[in-house]
Amino acid sequence: ISVSYNQLSVSGVSGHANGWSLAATAAIANSNVIVQAQTTIGGDLGNGADQAILGYVFKNPAADVIVAVGSNEFYGVRLRKDLGSNFEASLTYARESGENLYGASVGYSFTKQVSLDLSYAKLDSDPSLTQWTAGLRYNF
Repeated sequence: ISVSYNQLSVSGVSGHANGWSLAATAAIANSNVIVQAQTTIGGDLGNGADQAILGYVFKNPAADVIVAVGSNEFYGVRLRKDLGSNFEASLTYARESGENLYGASVGYSFTKQVSLDLSYAKLDSDPSLTQWTAGLRYNF
């Protein structure tokens, strides 16, 4: 379960749009198949921008690779690396509704259950638009 605060900014334009999102991700049984549901929950970004995603995790000692497809013409790939000392980093490419999105994130696990993530994303079609996200995750 993850609750995130999102901030969208456009270069050359004062101010930004803010919002919250909620996501739940689960592995199916004990497999590497994952399902995710997410939605926006208020702020300038509005309510109910919903998405459902189905993915597969290729686990590797060097780094995990996650491939996924979902609603809104979504597909993506994420490279996730455990950096040690409770830190992880990831690089993401996704395409949704004809838009390319590139992102990077870092995370820190306070415990096995609780972690904090900071992410940065950029859209290919509008290089002036950026998104920062701070998220708090709880793993059951």
